[in-house]
Amino acid sequence: MKPALVASTVILLCLARAGLSQAAFAALESRSEKAGSLVDSPSSPQLIDCSDAVALQVGSSIQASTVGLVSNVDSYGCSQWPETGGDIVYALSLAAPTMFEIRLTAACDLDIALLDACDPDLSCLLVADTGIQTTNPVMGDFFIVVDGYGGAACDFTLDIVGTDPASVDLAACQTAIPLSCASGPAFTGDTCLGNDYLRALGCELFPSAGVEQWYRLTVQPGGSFQVDLAMPAADAVLWILGGCGDAPECLDYSDAGAGGEQESVSYTNDGAVNRTVFLVVDSYGPTSCGGYDANLTCSGVIVPTQSSSWAALKVKYNGEER
Repeated sequence: MKPALVASTVILLCLARAGLSQAAFAALESRSEKAGSLVDSPSSPQLIDCSDAVALQVGSSIQASTVGLVSNVDSYGCSQWPETGGDIVYALSLAAPTMFEIRLTAACDLDIALLDACDPDLSCLLVADTGIQTTNPVMGDFFIVVDGYGGAACDFTLDIVGTDPASVDLAACQTAIPLSCASGPAFTGDTCLGNDYLRALGCELFPSAGVEQWYRLTVQPGGSFQVDLAMPAADAVLWILGGCGDAPECLDYSDAGAGGEQESVSYTNDGAVNRTVFLVVDSYGPTSCGGYDANLTCSGVIVPTQSSSWAALKVKYNGEER
């Protein structure tokens, strides 16, 4: 298992040093530890050949292999993972601010290193296991290195996928399950039956790439609720959102525990009118999902929610009418 990911503060320091203080990159992967020892910082500069880097663009999908390739780099300046397998370099040039994901699918334990110059020590932004996602639009020239953890080598697929900043499909709110205290405090579910609508809004420490279940609750003025939830087979993440569409409001978020541990979120309606909010049950790892047991605690009155038409929800959550 891999050593835990670099803390967000360290990532931000790396970005500021690289001149990308307004950008953010985050890994889309499990934060559990990999087997294998950490590597010490190299005693001499490591060289990597970027002259023949294959040019990629957002929307590119490429299949290749690291089998038989030379290991030019054994470690990176922003990671302590031993990357002793063969490596291959790709170039990504962005002329305008862009949101994107880098997704790696491989038959063995390959990793991705993202650099903002051809220097694995001083220009390393992030090393990740299965993918990297921007949380703010970025532009400029980047190098993506596919490398082998602990000497691994195999075939792989690398995808560069464009993403929309802070936007949630209106269908997530349309299909949300009504939830109220009237039906009792305990409820269960399975995110494997849901969809992946939400990954990052800016209120999270780590993006969540799992599959979700959505619930809606209408809360009277002064009313409040808390949800405590455990997902034994995955690393649960909880959100409370004010709606869907562009830039939905993040009212609460929890990803404090590891896989199987309890997460808790709460909300109080401090306004003067009823408000419908959305509880999102998510999980951390790419396409991860699982069954969960939850408890809904209410203080004040939670108004049972009613189903709304698609047109009504579109008006309400897309800002077409106030």
